[in-house]
Amino acid sequence: PVLRPDFAALGAGAGESFRIVHLVYAPGSDSPAQVSVAGSFNGWRAGEIPMRREGENWRAVLILPPGSYEYMFIEDGDRWVTDPGASHTREDGFGGRNAVLDVDA
Repeated sequence: PVLRPDFAALGAGAGESFRIVHLVYAPGSDSPAQVSVAGSFNGWRAGEIPMRREGENWRAVLILPPGSYEYMFIEDGDRWVTDPGASHTREDGFGGRNAVLDVDA
């Protein structure tokens, strides 16, 4: 699945460049039946961006303008998980942490 967000809502102007971003989630031995990703790039709508299973990993491809985005993985529709492979995180305001994805220009 490829997410093509509402670029105007993300503040993208005409002629702005976009980047293809690959998100990979490796949940370990207790693999969920389905995984999706939600974040500031899609209004935190769970289930809107399903990830595709590839062996033991799950993958999604996003097309995003440069910027900083927060996101989480959702296992089986209700378990929100911070990306264990994220280079950094931010407090989510609810006692947890969101992964941060920085998309360079």
